[in-house]
Amino acid sequence: HSFPTRRSSDLHLLDNTFSVFCGAGATADATRMRWVSIFNQQTQDFYNKGLCRDIYLLADIEKKYHYSHDNNQDFASKIASRFENVNCRSSKHINAIIDLTINQIWTTNFDTIIETAIKQTYGIMPTIIRESKDILTHGLNDKYIVYKLNGSVDKPSTMVLTKEDFLNYARSQRLFFEMLKRQLVLDSFLFIGYSFSDNLVLDALREINDVFPSQTKFHYRFLLKQHHGKGTDIHWEKMPSRHELIDAYAKYEKQYYEDVYHIRTIYLSNWDELDEYLGELYKRFCNRNVFISGSFRNISRDERIYIERIVDRLVNKLFSNQYNIYSGNGRGLGEIVIARADKYQKFSRQKSGQLVNRPFIFTGDSPCEKAEKNRLIMKDCNTMIIICGQSDDGVSSNVLKQFEQFLIPRASCQLPLIIPIPSTGYAAKKIFYDPTFRAMPTYQLNKVVFQRFAQDLSPEDVADNIVNIIRVYRSEPNS
Repeated sequence: HSFPTRRSSDLHLLDNTFSVFCGAGATADATRMRWVSIFNQQTQDFYNKGLCRDIYLLADIEKKYHYSHDNNQDFASKIASRFENVNCRSSKHINAIIDLTINQIWTTNFDTIIETAIKQTYGIMPTIIRESKDILTHGLNDKYIVYKLNGSVDKPSTMVLTKEDFLNYARSQRLFFEMLKRQLVLDSFLFIGYSFSDNLVLDALREINDVFPSQTKFHYRFLLKQHHGKGTDIHWEKMPSRHELIDAYAKYEKQYYEDVYHIRTIYLSNWDELDEYLGELYKRFCNRNVFISGSFRNISRDERIYIERIVDRLVNKLFSNQYNIYSGNGRGLGEIVIARADKYQKFSRQKSGQLVNRPFIFTGDSPCEKAEKNRLIMKDCNTMIIICGQSDDGVSSNVLKQFEQFLIPRASCQLPLIIPIPSTGYAAKKIFYDPTFRAMPTYQLNKVVFQRFAQDLSPEDVADNIVNIIRVYRSEPNS
């Protein structure tokens, strides 16, 4: 397979908002379970011996003939109890997904691995939507939301297990199903570990494509590549081999999913490549995120106007080039960044970048709290711009610490790009002339470019030079 690039045909996910849809395969590395594993041994044998491949029918059989008189214990609760030992396990696949900082994940999984991982990573328990009525009682603008289409083990009555449950789904969970269709229209979906065997998503996509036949948004699925023969030519002069049949079917199936459901297929040799793929996607995602660091307390009117003009032009240029802007709440500067972002997003009719403003750093935060919040602000950004950086005591120590933290190599970026603007003074000027900054490879290789910022440039020229540097360093190949 090939990794996604900014303009690659298999992923313009980065040019769209996207959601992730997790099936059982997304947590298989943690649960070490297949769907059929939740049943008793005889039911598993029915499936494994090829007597029945309909999971929902098997669940009906098990419920009706094995649990109907089992001390009156509810069937769903009985099944839910089998997940007790897996709910707290860590999944490498899920952790890679959560690193993408997607604010909503859709899943058919019953276990609580996804929400547990979000809580452990970000310290926030996500909102859980298990059934239609949750949509009316929970906030859908919360930072993280997990939509559990088949219900959850922490509320067994919501679990979709049997044939009857599935056939009644469109009626009993109609609002939930409509929410899924709405999101399939708005976002590109990345399907991970989901086999499409239950037709839930495919029925929704077929309906969407009937209503919007000219839509160009694509969704993506991962599939293990089977052993291939020598080619995919389907015109045989002799009896085709099994390998040739595998190749031919794969060709037809891939095209069918793309034509009928707008789902493109990304082939993997093994599931370990999924984590490599998600890691590369995260790196590309971070390349499009720019952290603006800085603050001011008491500057002159002319200094403020100068900074406002830089930020105004900078935000407009970054957004128009589809970069996302991350900002904390640096006093004075943060307010200007938010105001300009709101201005250009509100009136833009074209696709643009987004503003991410989190988490807030407060005056009363302890050093440990500030360090952790700084990490969370910067973790998804491979580029930092430093403007001003004044505190009540002069140079902002928090901005200096953000600079030091940003230097630390991380999975998404071994060579961070840091652009301090010395003409804005304070921490930005101190860092620009700091030997640590001057020793950075990005500075050493481009001294002439960086030295322009020490000249008497207009605010507009400062902003234009910043964006030009970012475009050079964060550009990606076309194939």
